[in-house]
Amino acid sequence: MSETAVIFYSYTGHTRALAQKKARKLHADLIELKDAKPRSKVNAFVAGSFASLRNQKAALAQPVPDLSGYQKIVLLCPIWAGHLAPPANNVIDALPPRKDVQVFAVSMSGDSSSSRQKTIARLKEKGCASVQYQDVRSSTIQ
Repeated sequence: MSETAVIFYSYTGHTRALAQKKARKLHADLIELKDAKPRSKVNAFVAGSFASLRNQKAALAQPVPDLSGYQKIVLLCPIWAGHLAPPANNVIDALPPRKDVQVFAVSMSGDSSSSRQKTIARLKEKGCASVQYQDVRSSTIQ
């Protein structure tokens, strides 16, 4: 087990590509979150957007694994309706205290300013040792 976990959810594949690069660079364990049932575009971008706005969790195929053995958690997730997609909420709720957390919010615009401070506040409420947050424009991922 590495001391770093790279956890990601990807609907279109952009976030997956970035997560794989981060995991290789950090020599980290790579953990993919998958929906319990495949999402249609309508479900992802309409129902998923409403769930994102309300910080609701997603129905996942597997629960978020125990993260207590990791010192650093790198979370990568797309932005839906200006907020992290619902699977990110599963991770935030599962975080043990005193972890270093780095969030990469992936979107077409590269701007999650409408939710950034709320997400950082939620992570700090979880007792994270440090929090870094970065927006990523999906078109820059190769």
